[in-house]
Amino acid sequence: MAALFPQEMKFVTLHHIEQITRKARSMCNLMLRSFLTTSSDVLLKAYKIYIRSLLESSTIIWNPTAIGLVNRLESVQREFTRRVLWRSHLPYLPYPQRLEHFQLETLEYRRALNDMYFLFDSVHGFVHVDTSNLYSISPLTRSLRSSHRLRLALSFAMPASFSSCAARSLTLWNSLSAPVVTMPRIPYRNFIRRAPSLVLPISHIKL
Repeated sequence: MAALFPQEMKFVTLHHIEQITRKARSMCNLMLRSFLTTSSDVLLKAYKIYIRSLLESSTIIWNPTAIGLVNRLESVQREFTRRVLWRSHLPYLPYPQRLEHFQLETLEYRRALNDMYFLFDSVHGFVHVDTSNLYSISPLTRSLRSSHRLRLALSFAMPASFSSCAARSLTLWNSLSAPVVTMPRIPYRNFIRRAPSLVLPISHIKL
């Protein structure tokens, strides 16, 4: 497979996001026309299975950092939850309160989680993929209290605008303590999931 340069990758990412958001909106419309139920539980379960899964497929490859693209993706869930409120005869709630009411997370946060899951899985060999062009294990030459032997470094210098799983999450991974990065897989995931401000310290979503 030919390597993509940063500008080409940005174009491919933009095209992919345009495609999946268009398809996801069409699926939302079809679902709300086809499902006559007023149960928000039923509608949200169908959303998670058929629509959210589409928006989250292979996000470690194309997860955007541009504010406009982050909000374009989020707008699908934002609009769907608003329409579910109306269908279920519930009073209007702003988007953050809708998420809390429906026990949902932002799509942006879930993509950040997937990045951190992938780093752990690839470092520990749970996924068989060549990561040599993404990162290398690069422990510090001198021991620091906050350092660990699984510290990562980018394999080569990348433009600031370039988005890869390693570029997005490497600083966060390196900031984790040695006991965290050496946890078994499930306890690690549970720990990361309980620390949303750690996984996504700054959100680009316009609330």
